[in-house]
Amino acid sequence: MDKYFILSIYIIFNHVFGNVSTNNAAVCNNPFYKVGEKCLHFGDLNFLEVNQSEAVEYCNDIGGNLVMIQTPTQFKNIIEYINENNYLRQYWIDGSDLEQKGKWVFHNEELVPMGTPFWYVYTNVNGWFQDPDDAGRGEDCLVMYPKPTFYLNDYPCNLFNRPLCEESSAIKGEKIIQEELIDSPTLDCTVPYVPVGDTCLDFLFYTATMTWSEAVLTCEAMAGTLAKIDDPELLRAAYLYLHEHIISGESFWLGGSDLDEEET
Repeated sequence: MDKYFILSIYIIFNHVFGNVSTNNAAVCNNPFYKVGEKCLHFGDLNFLEVNQSEAVEYCNDIGGNLVMIQTPTQFKNIIEYINENNYLRQYWIDGSDLEQKGKWVFHNEELVPMGTPFWYVYTNVNGWFQDPDDAGRGEDCLVMYPKPTFYLNDYPCNLFNRPLCEESSAIKGEKIIQEELIDSPTLDCTVPYVPVGDTCLDFLFYTATMTWSEAVLTCEAMAGTLAKIDDPELLRAAYLYLHEHIISGESFWLGGSDLDEEET
């Protein structure tokens, strides 16, 4: 039986998550339009699919580059826009490991963020895995994969997709602070809670297995609740914390259920 531990959240509302500072005042020029803080172009409606190098050339010709997805919020904004406008295609985006296998970088040599919530997760008879996996060998370029939910996927550069372009002037206007600090030093958490992003969390371990209902009661006894992860930046911060503290192989109960109404 799998052991499920508790991820408890201390009830505190100091929002000081500092990894993502952006300039939201970007003005977009035709044919780009505003999506979150970015100016994007998804290719013409009748646009023929192209390989990755042709996609780069197309974006350059209209005054942009393939879009760089650097933060969970950017990722969420783009996926929501795609779904709202029924732009259900597979898209080339910026990023490759062509220069050094396994080292994914943008065209400006900055590192592509790895792991959750960006990259596709899948399972087979051998267990759970996360892209990039170079499954077909030579999967050295980056796409937003539409099946099932537009996660990032490594893909052969010579195959054909639509380009997702970002206006160059908008790229220059953004101010992105790279992920450097997982723990927020400005958040005052009560022991045993620790700062993770803009929230105080406690990762509880017990030798015996525990049901979800028991986990709820345990957190309440600690003046907290089961953690509610409803923000992509908090999900990313929790992911980084788990990996930094070498507890990423464990399973944790979270707040949320469909006990009152199935699938809700």
